[in-house]
Amino acid sequence: MQREQEVATLHKALGRLSAENREVLILSRFQELKYEEIARVMNTTEGAVKVRVHRALNELKTIYLRIEN
Repeated sequence: MQREQEVATLHKALGRLSAENREVLILSRFQELKYEEIARVMNTTEGAVKVRVHRALNELKTIYLRIEN
C-alpha cells in the first residue's frame, strides 16, 4: 500500500516537472539511454545532459517532498 502511494506521488511529481527536465529523466532513467545517446537525441553535448539530469533530479526531489508533506 505504501509503495503504491510512493509511486503515485512520484508520477505526480514527474508531471509537475518542466517538459525539458521530464524528457531528460524519462530518457535516462526509464528508457535507460546512455548520456551519449541522449545528447544525440537532444542535439546537445554529453556534459549538458549530465547537468540537466542532475538538475532534473534535484527538482524532482523538491517537488516530491512538497507533495508528500
